[in-house]
Amino acid sequence: MNSFSLTALGTGTALPEPDRSTSAFLIAHGEKRILFDIGDGTLQRLHMAKSHILTLDALILSHAHFDHLAGVFPLLFALHVPAFERTSPLHIYLSAETFSYVRRTQEVFGKWLQPPAEKVVFHTISSGDSFSLCGLRVTAHAVCHDSSSLGFRFKSPNGVIIALPSDTGPCDSLLSLCQNADLAVLECGLSDEFANEMHLAPKDLISLLRQANVKHAAIVHRYPVAHQANVVETIRRGLDKITKITAAKDGQVFVL
Repeated sequence: MNSFSLTALGTGTALPEPDRSTSAFLIAHGEKRILFDIGDGTLQRLHMAKSHILTLDALILSHAHFDHLAGVFPLLFALHVPAFERTSPLHIYLSAETFSYVRRTQEVFGKWLQPPAEKVVFHTISSGDSFSLCGLRVTAHAVCHDSSSLGFRFKSPNGVIIALPSDTGPCDSLLSLCQNADLAVLECGLSDEFANEMHLAPKDLISLLRQANVKHAAIVHRYPVAHQANVVETIRRGLDKITKITAAKDGQVFVL
């Protein structure tokens, strides 16, 4: 049976913090490695997690906001370095709209962001698409954040599930994305006082987790107002131990 884990490389937001980097998560299934989102500085954090861009099998981009994809451009540039010779292409999965942002940036910088096809292959996907990747069944779900946004569900052959909605506001599709997940990595960007349609607040997460039968929820992407309101403790109190709640930290490893 292949091991299955998630390492939180970046649990922060677009705002700089000394101990939280922008969004990035490394999924390991056996010897395979999938990077989910690649905020600024992720290449260095990969090294800190004893991984490397040459050992990555795939990259999944959730949406076209810089705190989730800015690192893709240094990655593409690095693949031009002669010493960085991959033995197989890196597969990048993203929505058509996210791909359009990446492609236009590549056009601005020309060949330096356009590694040859034997090094990188792009795959555009839509909500509802399901595909096999690194021995996992991956399904894309619509989420409510940006028109480029997708959330993802990863299921191992023995039925272990990781849910990664990325940034989202409250929406019906979150329930099917997170249903029966062994680990759901969920943003709580705001306090209830400042709740809006683009990010989740404690009341939204309490409602979702009361229905979704999630075993363990790792809370990420907390803006300063969420830290000040101690949203993680609010969620814990609202669920009364229905779901294990962790305030995820950069570098934390979740083994499933």
